[in-house]
Amino acid sequence: MKLRDESGVTLMEVVVTSVIVGLLAAMASFGISTYLTNGKKRVVQGDLATLKTAVRLYILDNGFPGTFTGQELVSSGYLPELLPDPFAKDSANYVLEIKGNKIYIGSRGPDGAVDYGESGNRDDIFVYVP
Repeated sequence: MKLRDESGVTLMEVVVTSVIVGLLAAMASFGISTYLTNGKKRVVQGDLATLKTAVRLYILDNGFPGTFTGQELVSSGYLPELLPDPFAKDSANYVLEIKGNKIYIGSRGPDGAVDYGESGNRDDIFVYVP
């Protein structure tokens, strides 16, 4: 009796191929996520430099404000508009407010929550303008 020559793939070959493709996809998505986060951090650094300069010019021209929301920069012509925080989930702007005798300018960071760098995760990206 002659055995048939069967063509096709076995279940084991399908499983091994699926596992390999899954691992490659997981590695690619992790790499893309890391690059996106790093890119957002670089955008934040540039935006914070712009905002810090605008706030300093505002203070030089108008003195240190009693209250500050950031809208003063737009209404006074120091910025055309407030910049959106790339880490905000709802397209909110950067946080600009007075804390003590400094103006806090910051991004929510990768977790999307404002904690002024005081929580355990310390992921906010911020600067103070004295």
